[in-house]
Amino acid sequence: MQIHLAIAAASLLILVACGDPVQPPVTPATQPGPVTAPAAPAAAPTATPAAAPAAAGAPAAPGAVASPATPTAKPAAHPADAVEFKGHWYQVVAFNGSTSWHQAKEACVKAGGHLAIIETAEEQAFIAKLLGGKYAFLGATNEKKATADNFGDDTWTWVDGKPFKYTSWMSGQPNNYGSSENFLATYDGGEWVDVAVEGDSFWMPTCYLCEWDN
Repeated sequence: MQIHLAIAAASLLILVACGDPVQPPVTPATQPGPVTAPAAPAAAPTATPAAAPAAAGAPAAPGAVASPATPTAKPAAHPADAVEFKGHWYQVVAFNGSTSWHQAKEACVKAGGHLAIIETAEEQAFIAKLLGGKYAFLGATNEKKATADNFGDDTWTWVDGKPFKYTSWMSGQPNNYGSSENFLATYDGGEWVDVAVEGDSFWMPTCYLCEWDN
């Protein structure tokens, strides 16, 4: 009996010692999570396009600062000592030595006016009085149209390009003496004569008459 009990106990110990090995607990495989895409680089700041200049005359956008208007140049004013007649202004300019008709014309233009143009008998009377007997260049020529045989009124034009409509020629004028008298001037009493472009003869002008239309 004791032998059986001993054998039984030994068998029990052997069974315990030789039983199934204890398996380690199985750790469930970790499932891969969703792949996170790398963050996109920050976008570069977008430059705000400059506003196109407003069209001329277009209303300014709300809040826009309006540019100051460019001042419009005013026409040259007549000299302070010019004499007025019916809305036009006149000045007698004396010169020493020889001054050509072309130089006189240019001088009046630079001063903002032009050599005087006479279109009526009333204006002629005013200018004759203003000149007081001086011989003066006026603003007319037939330099481009006159010929040795034709130097009449139809060949003359004022400096503004208009033909003669009124004349106040001295008797025997124009005569185109020497085929070189293509420029208008005053003589005794303010009457008109044709003269050369320049010279120091006794009948040649010693001044010129500028006119301003404003």
